[in-house]
Amino acid sequence: MAVLVTKKISVITTFHNVESYLRQAIESVINQEYTNWELVLWDDGSTDGSEAIAREFLVKYPEKIYLAKDNTNIGRGNALYEAIEVSTGEVFCILDADDCLGKKALSLVNKVFAENPNAGWLYTNYTECDKDGNQLRVGTKNNLVYSRLNELHTMCCFHLRAIRKDFYEKTPKVDRTLTAAVDHDLNLKLSEQGKPIHVKKAVYKYRLHENRISVEKKKEQGKTFVACSMAAINRRGWQDKYYLSHTDDYSSIQLCEKKYLRDPMPSKVFCIGLGRTGTRSLLRAMGLLGYNTLQHPRDLNVIQYFDAASDVLIAANYQELDKTYSNSKFILTVRDIPSWLDSWEQHDQRAQEKFNNNLPQWVKDFRIRLYGQWEFERNIWKEKYKKHEKEVSNYFSEVRSKLLVLNVVRGENWKKLVVFLSHNATMPLSVKETELLIQNKFPNIKN
Repeated sequence: MAVLVTKKISVITTFHNVESYLRQAIESVINQEYTNWELVLWDDGSTDGSEAIAREFLVKYPEKIYLAKDNTNIGRGNALYEAIEVSTGEVFCILDADDCLGKKALSLVNKVFAENPNAGWLYTNYTECDKDGNQLRVGTKNNLVYSRLNELHTMCCFHLRAIRKDFYEKTPKVDRTLTAAVDHDLNLKLSEQGKPIHVKKAVYKYRLHENRISVEKKKEQGKTFVACSMAAINRRGWQDKYYLSHTDDYSSIQLCEKKYLRDPMPSKVFCIGLGRTGTRSLLRAMGLLGYNTLQHPRDLNVIQYFDAASDVLIAANYQELDKTYSNSKFILTVRDIPSWLDSWEQHDQRAQEKFNNNLPQWVKDFRIRLYGQWEFERNIWKEKYKKHEKEVSNYFSEVRSKLLVLNVVRGENWKKLVVFLSHNATMPLSVKETELLIQNKFPNIKN
């Protein structure tokens, strides 16, 4: 059955020194079953054989391919901006020069826009391949849930992205000054004009290799990613609502709600127990009591916006937090050590399976911060548990009123917690509201 050609699709490919992969990328466009396309190639100052490869195809398909070149490497933002400007299709999609399109990619794009004439943009699923093009697995981002909030801290809309040109014209367009996080910035701007369609078919082949910019310039990419997200927060007037917390190397980014309608309480509460001791259950209870809570902050600066926080940075920096927030209270969650080690072992197995035995660097860094290494070992974890509990006890030995030791797993919960929190402090809920709340079962979050 013939494909109904309704829109001209411009495939945009910018490149800089990718001679190893560019030929395959171009051929994947030429081999499309959909024929109403143009390929816009923008050479961002390549010094290898990339330009020669592009010109070879330009000679063969002069009516289908447009080629332009910057004499110096200005940057991805400028190249993508210029390439989109010269494109003539009603729709454009972005193909990275080291990736490939599936044969039916443009047919799918055309079909979705034909069936959804009011849609402004879409993104598809993808597969991950090794440097030689051999398929490794389904895309790790395929199941991310898109929302305007999620897009601020995670790039939910990945490959392939296709955008109606007139829809794009309503945005501030690509920032031509950016050299990193260009696609993330564009996604944020597009999302401010309308929600994308997620097409759950894999028609894009994403190549994993050591020279991708996201790997080669990881910290720069992360820093620019955060800057673009903060710019979007300001454009949307959300600066009093949200804050982006991140690790020092920007490998992990977290969107935090400031609870902008209420200033943080003067006396903060920090859960300084190690992971798998009931920290999530405790923080959930704190939230029910009216505290503005934060789990697993990526940096200490974000704590200023919250009433209570828990997890690695909190447990590792409780002495600094005590000095910074001198009126605060601390809760050490504890657990029977054999049970704790069993829970950690199961948690580690699930984490390894989730990340295909390749834990993200930020996870490794956080484990190293507390345990001295990222690989789980029962003996090392056991000694760290005993050392942490002893150090906390010694530190608060002269101010016992600031510390509560709580065994959530064993069932020590509401009464002990509320008595501790209410001592010399004003709680968020009224006495009556608190009494009604603690008649309910204490949260028991298992993961």
